[in-house]
Amino acid sequence: MRISRKTFATLGAAVLLSSLTVSGAQAAASPEGRYDPAMLKSLASSLGVSRTAAAERLDHETSQQRTLTTLERKGVATDGAFFDAQGDLVVNAENAQAAGRLADAGLLARTTRHGENELNKIKAQLDAAALDATPAGISSWEVDLASDTVTVKVSDAAAPAARSFLNTARAHGDAGCE
Repeated sequence: MRISRKTFATLGAAVLLSSLTVSGAQAAASPEGRYDPAMLKSLASSLGVSRTAAAERLDHETSQQRTLTTLERKGVATDGAFFDAQGDLVVNAENAQAAGRLADAGLLARTTRHGENELNKIKAQLDAAALDATPAGISSWEVDLASDTVTVKVSDAAAPAARSFLNTARAHGDAGCE
């Protein structure tokens, strides 16, 4: 009996597909199989948990991100999000109605005084103020969604350039400097 090329190709594809299905099922059965082993080891070490617990945390975070994306596509007004120390997604809601919808979906929601958009504008103004060089005495500045501020790290508050930069940051009220 002779096997045609078409039959041979079909059998080859079936064997390949079955081997991929078996490996995929094995990876799905083990939460650790879905992530890069080195990354998982590093995360487990930094959290002080097992690799399985680290993989489960990543699964939980991914699920929360998907939920948020779905809600945003449905028009829920948000203004930034971050993961807290426990691995829960905290979402800045633009209003109480949005906060309610986020909470109903199982996410941690909060309304903020400033939010990511406003904080990014403040940081951009500070970036422009330091366009030529970082002012002496200033180490860094960044948006900190958790504290709802732009955080300025100072290495020498007595330096005149640092004082001037801090005054620029403080001009934005409680959003401009922590």
